[in-house]
Amino acid sequence: MSQSEKLLRYALDVVTEGPRAAVPRAQIMRTIGPEEFAAESLQTRDEVRPWLDSESVQAIGLGEKITEGRKLETLALRVYVERKLPEAALAAPVPKVMHIPAVGDVVTDVVEIGRIEPETYTSRARPIMPGCGLGHLRVNVGTFGCVVRKRDGGPERYVLSNSHVLAWSGLATVGDVIIQPGAYDGGAQPDDIVAQLSDFVPFDYAETGAPNVVDAAIARILLSEADTRRELRILEVAPQGVSTRLRRGMKVHKVGRTTDHTWGEILDLDARPVISYQNPANPDDRYDKVPVRFRDQVLCTRYTAGGDSGSIVLSEYDNAVGLHFAGSPSSSLFNKIENVFDALDIELDL
Repeated sequence: MSQSEKLLRYALDVVTEGPRAAVPRAQIMRTIGPEEFAAESLQTRDEVRPWLDSESVQAIGLGEKITEGRKLETLALRVYVERKLPEAALAAPVPKVMHIPAVGDVVTDVVEIGRIEPETYTSRARPIMPGCGLGHLRVNVGTFGCVVRKRDGGPERYVLSNSHVLAWSGLATVGDVIIQPGAYDGGAQPDDIVAQLSDFVPFDYAETGAPNVVDAAIARILLSEADTRRELRILEVAPQGVSTRLRRGMKVHKVGRTTDHTWGEILDLDARPVISYQNPANPDDRYDKVPVRFRDQVLCTRYTAGGDSGSIVLSEYDNAVGLHFAGSPSSSLFNKIENVFDALDIELDL
């Protein structure tokens, strides 16, 4: 990683975390001093809130600056918006250059991507296999990502997918049944029960910062070995392993319930989106949503659609690199696979 990219990552953390930003002490001492950093980083966070918390801003991250459709070599702090508007129409426009304590001046780049939303093979599949549709009874439908095991060496096998697919965005109860096909595709209990919810990562609904890193859950498979395949639908290959080596411009692919087998390109390795999920205080109103703030997400060109959530994301060598969970009209996002596996204490079933 270049020095300029390291500094931009520090800047990204200051913008969302303020004084709690993970800026190395050596960097602070070399540039500004701890007391000044605490005061100025708090001021910076307060100054960005008017535009960062606006309804139009979908995420922030890092990437090459784009000017007149051309990608430049200059790295910028990217601000992803639903729709670009003239500055005169904005109550709080994004500054073209920001001064970040302990970092210096940082160039910004506003990128239009549309609204980011969670994305929820329509047929009944036996044996069940990664890439087919499934979900909790209270969820329309999502995608079976891959087969995993707990790291403790137990014999049980689990479906890996998103929390908003298997755990009703954290509102479900461990032991709830999972059906394949999903409810939207006509699945029902008891005939279509294939798994039981075992674990999920709860969302942190903090109004500041970016505390969430995954939208992930697992469900214990109830079917026999013969009725469960590790190989992805269409590809006829299982994930070959796990890779944490990601870079901008890298090609990735997935098999999902809606768009089948598609490829995308990584644009941003440090995206911090704000995504609307079911309000836990009002679970019976499906239109009542609350914001959930994420960090350390990977933003790609659009290669998914609604119903593909939970798809395992693969490198060109078929190693698992992420778990797809959301998208906008021009982008797709995934959780980094190491964050998913660590949060749930799981590994691939190889």
